[in-house]
Amino acid sequence: MSYVFLSIVLVIVALVLLYLHNHYSYWARRGIPQEDPIYGFGNMKGIGREFHFRDLNSRLYERFKRSASPLGGIYTFFQRGAFIVDLDLIKHILIKDFSSFHDRGIFSNVRDEPLTGHLLRLEGEQWRAMRNKLTPVFTSGKMKFMFPTVVAVAENLSRACGEFRTEFEVRELTARYTTDVIGTCAFGIECNSLSDPNAEFRNYGRLIFGKPRHSQLVQALILFNPKMARRLRCKLFNDEVSEFFINAVRSTVEYRVQNKVKRNDFMDMLIEMMAEDQEAASKRDGIDLSQGLTLLQMAAQAFVFFAAGFHTSSTTMSFCLYELAMNQDIQDKLREEILRVLSAHNNIVTYEAVNEMTYLEQV
Repeated sequence: MSYVFLSIVLVIVALVLLYLHNHYSYWARRGIPQEDPIYGFGNMKGIGREFHFRDLNSRLYERFKRSASPLGGIYTFFQRGAFIVDLDLIKHILIKDFSSFHDRGIFSNVRDEPLTGHLLRLEGEQWRAMRNKLTPVFTSGKMKFMFPTVVAVAENLSRACGEFRTEFEVRELTARYTTDVIGTCAFGIECNSLSDPNAEFRNYGRLIFGKPRHSQLVQALILFNPKMARRLRCKLFNDEVSEFFINAVRSTVEYRVQNKVKRNDFMDMLIEMMAEDQEAASKRDGIDLSQGLTLLQMAAQAFVFFAAGFHTSSTTMSFCLYELAMNQDIQDKLREEILRVLSAHNNIVTYEAVNEMTYLEQV
């Protein structure tokens, strides 16, 4: 009996090893260079502990660039991936053949967590439908409408800086600034983070990134196997975060519609889009109103506008200010350009003036 059991175990082990060998030789069998993977880890061993994703990307890029191949094969744990190094191939994927490559393989679970139903996470027909709806919103002309809001909040930033008498944390200050800017544009709400570091929007902004819903193990599952995570009905954010942002959108939409309030911001554009969908549906028999923009879809778009915008922008600003502090000559040159351009615009910060600051964009 023991021999039978041992034989079964050996057969199972052999089959598993055969499967892993077949899986981790996928690219090599197709003549595409790959970095030797480790069973179970792929090329990810040490990630997050010994080195950062940046180090991994740099190593893989140098490895595949030397091979003169337009791409290389990688394995993120059990998932296969293509690492593209040829510029022309990148352009094909991102532009010419984009219709075949728009899915990002990122987790979304609209059924259980509506806030994940935004353009960054949606796939397939859901992504295509949402992209068609939102494309008119992100034209340069539409973005220009929001610029006065950015300037108004910048004046609050200037006043906040004037109140400091000792050392202060720049990263926190820029996060409060971008929270006010994007919170105002995306939700139409005066967040007041610059005057109150513990303002409601700022606290929930901290929760998004600072208080994850799951352990690192579950986060890894969601990141590297989004399909399984979706089947398990996983969620990304704490319920209080989802409820706060959905309620913020709901109350803003209801107030503006009932009181006919117009502010020329992102929320206005979404409300107009929802009204147009409803009007078009009412004029055509048999049209399902659910095909129009829903309030939960609006909440998802406003949420990603906020979450992706305030964190990335404030981090970039913090690093930029640090580099300017460490390089006085660059700081002086940049300040000279800003003053020169503003003097040509009556010392008023306008959309056109900022676009003329080429050195600022380079910095």
